[in-house]
Amino acid sequence: MAGVTSNQGRMTKARMGPTMPVDAPIYAKPPFYYRNVERLVFTYETDKEAALDILPDVLNLRLPATACVNFLNAPVCTLGAYEEAYQVKLFLYDAAVSEVQSLTSGIVQGLVAQEPQVEGIDAVQYAVAAAQGRTVPKILETVTQLLTGSSTVTELAKYEYQGSC
Repeated sequence: MAGVTSNQGRMTKARMGPTMPVDAPIYAKPPFYYRNVERLVFTYETDKEAALDILPDVLNLRLPATACVNFLNAPVCTLGAYEEAYQVKLFLYDAAVSEVQSLTSGIVQGLVAQEPQVEGIDAVQYAVAAAQGRTVPKILETVTQLLTGSSTVTELAKYEYQGSC
């Protein structure tokens, strides 16, 4: 990915302060539902230094620095009716061909991907076990990998889902 530049984020848990539960959620576990939601999203180019100050130190900022501001009106929700405005980073879950293209073109800042080969092997093994009447776990754990604009072509290829084997 020649020509792609990025800078490491500087936000750490120590810099978050006492007002935000970084690793201690304040809400009940899902599922949540939302009805009649209205949302406006604005994407814009922003100041690189300001973005690096709030970017977690395990991530890299793809340049040019972009940000999104969302305005949300959720009149009916399991959390109660609310309105909010917030800024987001664009990340996707999975690494399909179109999602990898969105990452490499800068539309999104990251992908949370799994190893498709490992998932496939596990799925076949559990299917065989179930067909033989053996007990299989109700919840299957999978390893995830964060892919960003600074990920190598080799890393992207390892986690990208292919249409055929």
